[in-house]
Amino acid sequence: MVESNRNNAIASYQLKRNPFIDHPEFADRIYSFVTNTIRPTAAELEVLPTSLPFDSTIISYTATKSIYLINTGSAELIIDSIIISDQRFYISDPITDIEPYSLNKLEVNFSPDSIKTFFASLNVFTNAGNKQINLTGSGKENTVNVTDKFRKPATFALSQNYPNPFNPATRIQYSISSRQFVSLNVYDVLGNLVARLVNEDQPAGSYEVDFYALGLSSGIYLYKLQAGSSIQTKKMILTK
Repeated sequence: MVESNRNNAIASYQLKRNPFIDHPEFADRIYSFVTNTIRPTAAELEVLPTSLPFDSTIISYTATKSIYLINTGSAELIIDSIIISDQRFYISDPITDIEPYSLNKLEVNFSPDSIKTFFASLNVFTNAGNKQINLTGSGKENTVNVTDKFRKPATFALSQNYPNPFNPATRIQYSISSRQFVSLNVYDVLGNLVARLVNEDQPAGSYEVDFYALGLSSGIYLYKLQAGSSIQTKKMILTK
């Protein structure tokens, strides 16, 4: 992304672009023309997001959020271990290695045991180096607000993603009025399915999900929410 922005800036002044930044596959082709040596391979680790703040969570309850471990390299990414500095934050997913140009979704849980704010670090150790994600969360009492029972229940709604335009991540929020089987999918302008974000039975309430457009081209994409017979679709723009 940094190289792409630099290329755009140079082009605005010199009216010239570096084709190897816009089209990195050219380098692979030239490499194959000039040598018979096997191109070196290596795994590369990226983590999104780089920090994970949890909302206030009732003591002894559990909140869950997701991070994505991404292998942007051309060799298998081997995860040696994942260590979290505070036991109130933990992961329940099995740790698996990641194929080249692939990603794994990792669920991080937070279960506070007192009324205070907690800070921790999640460290990922791999054959491509290490990454640290900062975690924060706070505990609160389980109090009941009398006005809660008079609140209007959630309605079926799909919000505009934010940020929009985006690169490479954006967040989609939605709500459903009753327990339904919910699907939230992303399509290109030709109607081809490019990502399945939600595909499960959910109770009434409000939800949010992050979409990471890895490996997708710039352009307009559609995201469609369906809960029972209710359907809503919105547009979003990916810029690279």
